[in-house]
Amino acid sequence: MSDVAAEPLSKVVTGTDRLLWVEGLSNTFDGTRFQFKGVDLTVCRGQKLGLVGVNGCGKSTILKVMGGREDADSGTISAPGRTRVVYVDQEPVFPPGATVLEAVYASEAPMMRTLREYEEATAAVTEHPEDAAANTRFERAMAAMERENAWDAEGRAAQIMSRLRVDGLRAQSVDRLSGGEKKRVALAAALVQAPDVLLLDEPTNHLDVEAIEWLEDLLSDRALTFVLVTHDRWFLENVCQEILELDTGLMYRYPGSYAKYLEAKADRLRVEGQEQANAKNKLRHELEWVRKQPRARQAKSKSRVESFFALKKKVDNPARGAQGSVAIEAASTRLGTSVLKFEDASLAFSAAKRILDEFSYDFERGDRVGVVGANGVGKTTFLNVLTLRQTLDSGTVTVGETVRFGYYKQQGLEDVPEGQRVLQLVEDICAGVPRAPDDTSTPNPQAAARQLLKRFNFPAARWNDFVSRLSGGERRRLQLLQVLAAAPNFLVLDEPTNDLDIPTLSVLEEFLLNDYKGCLIIVSHDRFFMDRVAKRLFVFEGEGVVREFRGSFSDYLDHRRSMEKEHDVATAAAAADAAAAAAAAAAAAAAAEAAAAAAGSAAKKVKLSYKEKREYEGLEAEIERCGARQGELQALLDGSHGSGAGYSDIAEWSAELTKLAAEVDAKTERWMELAEMAGDG
Repeated sequence: MSDVAAEPLSKVVTGTDRLLWVEGLSNTFDGTRFQFKGVDLTVCRGQKLGLVGVNGCGKSTILKVMGGREDADSGTISAPGRTRVVYVDQEPVFPPGATVLEAVYASEAPMMRTLREYEEATAAVTEHPEDAAANTRFERAMAAMERENAWDAEGRAAQIMSRLRVDGLRAQSVDRLSGGEKKRVALAAALVQAPDVLLLDEPTNHLDVEAIEWLEDLLSDRALTFVLVTHDRWFLENVCQEILELDTGLMYRYPGSYAKYLEAKADRLRVEGQEQANAKNKLRHELEWVRKQPRARQAKSKSRVESFFALKKKVDNPARGAQGSVAIEAASTRLGTSVLKFEDASLAFSAAKRILDEFSYDFERGDRVGVVGANGVGKTTFLNVLTLRQTLDSGTVTVGETVRFGYYKQQGLEDVPEGQRVLQLVEDICAGVPRAPDDTSTPNPQAAARQLLKRFNFPAARWNDFVSRLSGGERRRLQLLQVLAAAPNFLVLDEPTNDLDIPTLSVLEEFLLNDYKGCLIIVSHDRFFMDRVAKRLFVFEGEGVVREFRGSFSDYLDHRRSMEKEHDVATAAAAADAAAAAAAAAAAAAAAEAAAAAAGSAAKKVKLSYKEKREYEGLEAEIERCGARQGELQALLDGSHGSGAGYSDIAEWSAELTKLAAEVDAKTERWMELAEMAGDG
């Protein structure tokens, strides 16, 4: 038995420093059917909350309401006056034509306006250094930065953009960015504001593993407070200290990690299952009593009649959480011995955009391959090549005669007719499902559609809804149903974990492991999912290089970290040698320059005062000390990924590095001035 109990959130408030709270929050689909009802939630400083629940239960809606993006049907939202609440959407939207830098500094918070003006003024004076207006604007921007102590924020922003790998995209239009790049820009824009409460809706979608791990490090900082929705179980386990579950309209809180939540929820469902069994027994007795009552006596037994209907409602509704159990049964057509073969496959969209360079691989029956790599290296393009949707520049892709692809694409449901309802769409899918040669039964797509909808957790009340009214997660679940119902023997899954809820992912994993016998190729950054279903990897390294790695995703990440550590040690040693050589050369050059200057200005030599002489003698050591500390700080920042360094650590190091750079410049200038006075420089 777990020692962690779940309680309705209205009864539980942890901490005393409240930053954001909602009371009595309710929302309906159509004015009568509630998505959630009477939700109370308090967010206190330092809390790290993960919000889970089945698709369509209202997780994203609650985040949007808390972030001021949407209104609920009823309820109140409160926060202290100066609380900064920042929301990051699943699919970020930016002003059309905005550059990355403009998007990062787009907030109207005073500090962001100051930083934005400083960046624009710097760009203007750099482009027109002789322009008086540009110089005046730059001086005013510098003064504002000093007045508002914005240098720390500027250093933090630069570090965040660097770690999220958007620093090199500053001048690029956001309209031209990939989904992963847009998500990184949105995260950078949120983090540079130093929010009091961060609301993140599927923050790992479109991010590669390196960015996800960096985000984990950052969110682990004790100073950050957040509420996030994610399907990534590994991410939940690593960053969240409490789990909130939205379950049939009610909110439950589970203290502890995601693993603790699973234990506690199992206990709760076990108790609720017993309660429902007891309710059924009591209902049977109550039903017998109601049937026996003469009409004249029924009026006198109103309370017992009301009790009967309350019991009936409890029995008719399954235990909360049971709807998270999704079953998948799908046939797959026979796969022959010749499956699919790449031979010297090459593809490039430009000299700088090479996807494949003489790639060869012969798929065998039962292959389970995961495809990993940074965003933009061509993973989805590779899947399009594999399914013959994209032609090669050279080489061949040979597909066996018996191969039947099932392609789950990132784009979601496609070609759904306007006004199509959920049930009709699924009936059409079922009508096209291939049948076994020995199946002599009469096809019944209507019954099959209803069965599939139940298995995929679509409540009967939603069957006649328009597909266009489904949530993003529900549409993705419907898309998965569509792919599996076609009985493929070669499944191609492009980011299947994006937008699917955790119960669906869990059962999809079980289906792939226990029931599906065909080939499988998956593009995903979900470490938990990939560890379970992929037995080998295609690692896209860029420039058309694809390496095969035999082992799990976690094995690969461990291997990569080991290689990176070895590389970092070698690089650090080489950098230290180069720095020492450069310092020696600079010292020799400075000495030669000083000697020449002394020889040329001996007549002008000025005797330094005692105080100036002491200052002159100490400056060189001070400059060396500052330089050494700069090296230490830069090493800390370069190694902050994966080191456990938090958001406040990175901000502190960045600020100190900025101040040290200014200090070194000032001390060097003073040293040169004194050297010239003394005739030594």
